[in-house]
Amino acid sequence: MLIIVFFRPIMKTITYYLEYLATRFLTAIAARLPLSLARKTGRGLGCFFFDVVKIRRCHTINNLTHAFPQKSTVEIENLGRRTYENIGMSMFEYLHLVATGKDGFSKLVHVHNAVLLDTALRAGKGAILLTAHFGGWETAAAWLSINGYPVTFMYKKPKNPYIDRLVLQKRQSCGMKMVERSLGIRTYLQALRAGEFTCLLADQDGGRKGIFLDFMARPASTPVGPAVFAHKTGAPIIFFILHRDEQNNLHLHFEQLDYNIDNLEKADAVRTVATAYTRHLESWIRTYPDQWFWMHRRWMTKEKKQKP
Repeated sequence: MLIIVFFRPIMKTITYYLEYLATRFLTAIAARLPLSLARKTGRGLGCFFFDVVKIRRCHTINNLTHAFPQKSTVEIENLGRRTYENIGMSMFEYLHLVATGKDGFSKLVHVHNAVLLDTALRAGKGAILLTAHFGGWETAAAWLSINGYPVTFMYKKPKNPYIDRLVLQKRQSCGMKMVERSLGIRTYLQALRAGEFTCLLADQDGGRKGIFLDFMARPASTPVGPAVFAHKTGAPIIFFILHRDEQNNLHLHFEQLDYNIDNLEKADAVRTVATAYTRHLESWIRTYPDQWFWMHRRWMTKEKKQKP
C-alpha cells in the first residue's frame, strides 16, 4: 500500500508529460502541414477517436439520441462520427492559423456583422461576448484578439499542468488576455466598466449553481454567469459563433441577443437572459447538429423534483 501511495504521484506526472508530448507533436504537425492536409489529418484523427478509441462516444450517442429521437440508430452514429470529424478539423485549422498569423485568419474566416463590436466599443458600456463549444470556437476567439478587440477571456485550467502551459502559450501568442475562472469575476467586471469586452462560454452543465431550463427538449442546469453580468452591468450580450459550410468555408457570425429585463427582479432577469441565450444556441445546434460538442455531460446535474 505504501508503495502505491509513493508511486501514484510519479505515475501521474509521467502520464501528464506523455500527454503533453503527444499534444505538442500534433500541434507541430498541424502548424507545418498545408491547410488541406491539416484538415484531412484532423478529420482522420476524429474518426479514430470515434471508431477506435471511443472517448466519450457513449455520452455522444446518448445525447444525440435524446435530442433527435426521430433519427435512426445509423443516422445517430453517422452524426456522432461527423461531430468528431468536425472537432478534429477545427482544432487542426486553429493550430494551422495560429502559425500563419493575421493574414491566415483574414483569408479563411468570413466575418458577418462585426459592426456590432465596433458599435459596442463606441457606446463605451462594454459588451459580454458569448459563445459555445461549437464549430471553430478557438479560431473565433483568436480572431477577436488578432484583430485588436479588447477582450478578456475566462478559462478553466486543465488538470494537466504541461498542457495548460502549452494551451496558454498558443492563446497568448494571438494576443488573448486569459483569466483563470476562479479569479475572473472581478477582472470581468473591471473590463466591462472600462468599456471593454468579456468572453464566456455557457453551454456546459451549470451544476448546482445553474438554473434549469429546457435545452434540446430536456431540462438542463444552465450556467447563469453571462446573465448575472448583463443584469449587474447593463452591458449587452453579443452572441458569436463560427460554423463550417459544406465547402469547408468558415463563417463567423455576430448577433446581439434580444431581451428586455427592465424593471425585473434579479432572479427573473437572470432567467430571462439565460433563456434568450439558451434558445439562441439551440437554434444553431438544430441547424448544424454535427458542429456542437456533444461529448459534454450537458445533462449531468439532475433537477430535483418537488414532493407533492
